[in-house]
Amino acid sequence: MIIKLSLVFYLLLSSYALYSQDSVKHLNNSKTVSTERTLNRLDEEQKLYDEAVSLLKRSKSDLAVEKFFQLLNSVGSESKIIDKINISISEGYRQRQEYKKGLDLLYETIAKPEISEADRTHVYTRIAAIYNEGNIQSLTKMDSAVKYSNLAIASAEKNSFTDHLATAQNELGYIYFSHFKDYFKAKELLSKSLANFLLVEMYQDAACVGINLSKLYADEGEYQSAEKAIDEAMNCCELQGNENLFMRLYLQKAYVSSYKQDYKTAFNFLYESRKLLSAFFKDRLDENIFEMSAKFETEKKELENLELRKDNEIQSLKLAHKNSAITYLTMGVIIFFILLIVIYILFRKRSIAWENLLSKNIELAQIDKKILELGEFIPLSSFSINEKEQPGENHLKKDLEIIKKLNKYLAEEKPYLNSSFSIEDVAARIGSNRTYISNAVNRVFDENFSSLINEFRIRAARQIITDKKYDYLSLQAVAEMVGYSSRTSFINNFKKITGLTPSYFRESMKK
Repeated sequence: MIIKLSLVFYLLLSSYALYSQDSVKHLNNSKTVSTERTLNRLDEEQKLYDEAVSLLKRSKSDLAVEKFFQLLNSVGSESKIIDKINISISEGYRQRQEYKKGLDLLYETIAKPEISEADRTHVYTRIAAIYNEGNIQSLTKMDSAVKYSNLAIASAEKNSFTDHLATAQNELGYIYFSHFKDYFKAKELLSKSLANFLLVEMYQDAACVGINLSKLYADEGEYQSAEKAIDEAMNCCELQGNENLFMRLYLQKAYVSSYKQDYKTAFNFLYESRKLLSAFFKDRLDENIFEMSAKFETEKKELENLELRKDNEIQSLKLAHKNSAITYLTMGVIIFFILLIVIYILFRKRSIAWENLLSKNIELAQIDKKILELGEFIPLSSFSINEKEQPGENHLKKDLEIIKKLNKYLAEEKPYLNSSFSIEDVAARIGSNRTYISNAVNRVFDENFSSLINEFRIRAARQIITDKKYDYLSLQAVAEMVGYSSRTSFINNFKKITGLTPSYFRESMKK
């Protein structure tokens, strides 16, 4: 008995050990998969960020900002790169000359208590750039540009942010040169900026500093130094992939050559600059439709991002009422989207109905044309007797004879196009009387004579509107052509019979 119990106990321990090993193995596998997914996600985010930055450097701000918003929506709210993305978006706004939006986003970013010192320094440089370049309604905008450039320099020197230091020095140097004409101070700052950009191997930015230095020397009349500065800038990077930068480099080279009266060289570089400019605009035109779509998506993402930021602000300010606030907000969003969906469905149904009516009327106009070619206006195969009143055989025969005569008369002479046309005119022409004609129309078509004539007139109007050679006619003229003296009566009858207004039908045919 003891041996049996020992055996059972041993088996239980063995099973538990195997289960524990499997659990640990499964847990380790889960951790490995989770780590791989995280790394893949970070790689994708970095790839998208690099693509957007590349577009920004090539002055394709619309596409760049759209990609930045894609990235902003994909990263978590606690991501460390959110501030960098927002700074890049503000730079896109600056390129698009949307300076107010760029400043608002930068001030919102810098107000965050958790922002890193590197990002704060970067924000200082971008605020300074917008004040320096943008059409900001402020009497002290240059003071603001200088202030934030100095803040950036102080922070960059303190924390050894060489790239941001170079950027701020370039910005401040350009301000001293272009606005204050302090060439000594400007030259000192731009020279330091150039050295720092070369130190961190930011060669495109170094080339931009070279352009500013060349302009400064040219403004001083030191044309040899200006030419040397622009030549060194042109050697900083390759033309391939930097076409927009070389467009500016070639233009400055042309200016310096013209100052030296070397007009042949000036012409050649000006020509190359204009070629790059033409190629740039050609590319932009080729991408125009895509960029319009991208801009629409960007604005949509901006709205979504604004809603997200407001939501986060509400949660921070009203932490005590967090649950109720989220509930109300969620309900509001759901109701809003439900209303949007309902409106869209109703609008779509109406559009489909109008499209169907339009197609049906075009088809009927084509059928009417074929019927008229046969010398008829009422297809004889369509004759039927109103089921409410079944006359005798002789009576039926008489009604059909009247309708056939009426059909022939209407198709051949089209008297209904005369506004004074009446049933008495028909009776006189087909050898019948008012009562017989009225009864025949009522029994065969289940409508009165006036309604039937309105149908003929509207069918004629439909023929005119579908014929492009009558596009020059006004609706009033069309109404008079088909026998209506009143434009209002024509519009009402047209809508009643076709389901469409004549103006909508005409505009749809033109499209």
